[in-house]
Amino acid sequence: MSKYRVVSFVAFLLVTALVMVGAKCPSIPAIKDRVVELAVAGSTTVPFEAEGSLGVWSDESTVDLSQGIDIVGILDDAGIDVSAVKEVKVSGLSYRVTVPDPDPTKAIFNSTITIQRGSGPETNLIVNFAEDPVNAVVNFKTVVPEAAGTQVINDILAELLLAAQEGRAPENVVVTGRGNGEASPGDTHFFWELKIAISIVGEIETEVLS
Repeated sequence: MSKYRVVSFVAFLLVTALVMVGAKCPSIPAIKDRVVELAVAGSTTVPFEAEGSLGVWSDESTVDLSQGIDIVGILDDAGIDVSAVKEVKVSGLSYRVTVPDPDPTKAIFNSTITIQRGSGPETNLIVNFAEDPVNAVVNFKTVVPEAAGTQVINDILAELLLAAQEGRAPENVVVTGRGNGEASPGDTHFFWELKIAISIVGEIETEVLS
């Protein structure tokens, strides 16, 4: 057999062996584009000045939520297109005292925080609100909101999202928060803030192995 034929025959055997081995081994993973859900968070705070006398206290604060909740900015930072958002809602409420009452023994209790959207009905947001004593709080304290009040904020968030998707200014997104309840002892005066945390779920396209 000539040298040329020997080399050709060996090459044929090698190719055959590789084909047989490849048929038994798993294929190499491929990279594919896939749409996945991504949840991102944001928040805004509403400041209050509480004061009262004769054992009661009250406060009121009106804010434009479109100024505190930048949905477009949150989505841009996360790489989510506004058209790909599936849900936006309140994820939690918390508060802290920012300037305490000068008297360290002051406390509030049996209190209610309400929310009103524009000229709509006033709705309970937090009930049985209390802080004893009314001292400065470094970290926010979580509170359990009422479903009806939470829905008011969720409706506003839905309007903020729709306005962003339609490229227009949001409508009816001004809310008024009011607090009132009992105070002890006597007069009280302090500052506090309510933090509204939100969650946005959207879809993004990413590369995955398959």
